[in-house]
Amino acid sequence: MLLCGICVCVQLQEDAVNFITEEKLDSAIEAALNGRGVHNFAIDVDGNRYVEQPDGSTVVLPNSKLHELIEET
Repeated sequence: MLLCGICVCVQLQEDAVNFITEEKLDSAIEAALNGRGVHNFAIDVDGNRYVEQPDGSTVVLPNSKLHELIEET
């Protein structure tokens, strides 16, 4: 039981690096407002994402790729 608690504590410490603190708040808001994102897409019932490209074509991103895209932004 103690080992499980230690694992949770270590995971929380690793996650805390990405937390937005009061000191980082202004820069985080600025980055969010200036960041570019593609919001023109559809998701089917299986979680596949259909993204429209600038040339009008559509690219299908399988559900497994969604997590990778979220991590990049």
